[in-house]
Amino acid sequence: MDIKQQWESTPQWQRIFLILAIFGAAAYLIFISFISQKLEEYSNLQQKVNHLESTLNTLKAIANTKKEEALKLKVRNLKKEIDENNKKLIDLSRIIPSDPKIEDVLKSITNYALNSGLIINSFKIEKEEDVYLFYDKESNTLKTISKNQEMGKNKEPTQSIPKEALTVKKVYLSSSLSGGIDQLKNFLNYLSNSQRLIIVESLSIKKENSKLLNFNLGYVIYYMPEEVNQ
Repeated sequence: MDIKQQWESTPQWQRIFLILAIFGAAAYLIFISFISQKLEEYSNLQQKVNHLESTLNTLKAIANTKKEEALKLKVRNLKKEIDENNKKLIDLSRIIPSDPKIEDVLKSITNYALNSGLIINSFKIEKEEDVYLFYDKESNTLKTISKNQEMGKNKEPTQSIPKEALTVKKVYLSSSLSGGIDQLKNFLNYLSNSQRLIIVESLSIKKENSKLLNFNLGYVIYYMPEEVNQ
């Protein structure tokens, strides 16, 4: 009996079952093949995702390290700038202290005069006033504007006050010295190199009966109370 006769002699329900089994097996094989491809694709994609996440984390770590290094560098630069500014403030406090320290000024002038070979005849505190102190670039000098002369009769500013101007106390001093021209030059040189800002505003010379000359000097010093510019 050939295959055709066997097929025809097979009961109908068996033939239907066999056909369904064959189609089911084929569909299963197709399904398995499709799923396996998708699973492999998913596995590859998962590996790529894991690799990308690992790369991203590495880049983040590098970026954070660079940010941290940049931040540390910025902090170091800020500390350096703060230290430099503190040093400048210390230097400024020596030049223009927070109180007049007249005794220190008198001591300095006395030492400068004696080291120069001058004789101190007198020393006097003349007056004190509030002024604006600023550096004038055009004349390359320090300038002051008295707060009392700041406003005119119409209560309008007679002169513009630079924004960087400091409000300070200006103290006028005077002294009488005796000696020679060379001694006076040495004395003025000492003053110009003084840590404290001592400015000679006036100088007059008179001939005495002796060989000595009489020098009348007018000085100004400045001090800046801590509460003034706060």
